[in-house]
Amino acid sequence: KFKKLLKGNVNIGVSWKGSKRHLGDEARSIDLELFSKIFKNENYRFFVIDKELSDKDKHFLKKFSNVYLCDRLINDWVDTAIIVSNLNKIISVDTSLAHIGGTLEIPTKVLLPADPDWRWGVKGTRTKWYKTVSLIRQKDRDNWEDVIKDLVKNP
Repeated sequence: KFKKLLKGNVNIGVSWKGSKRHLGDEARSIDLELFSKIFKNENYRFFVIDKELSDKDKHFLKKFSNVYLCDRLINDWVDTAIIVSNLNKIISVDTSLAHIGGTLEIPTKVLLPADPDWRWGVKGTRTKWYKTVSLIRQKDRDNWEDVIKDLVKNP
């Protein structure tokens, strides 16, 4: 069934949040309602690569006909890598999904807070770690609006 969904469209893996247990999660995660603005572009199919979706999030995402949940397909990192290897792009906050996309050389946009993890540096749109990763940075702390506005135009 998963393979059938991939035919004929641009398929984008997404993650708007990291683990709540991560010390910097509040700064790196984006409110789903704001992030979901990118789902309004019907030219794309979005695959949510996240094992820890709340019932509230699942219910909210049902209103988008072009959004597919992959939580039931993911048991381990191998499953995640297989899904990602079949996608055209990745859009993710600073989570393991960004690193998997970069490692597999899938075009990946990493959404970074104003004060990102040291690995991403403090400025610029590229990283020395992965050649297919582009960095999209918050201009102002705790303001994801501009980042999402740009992604709506060009996911």
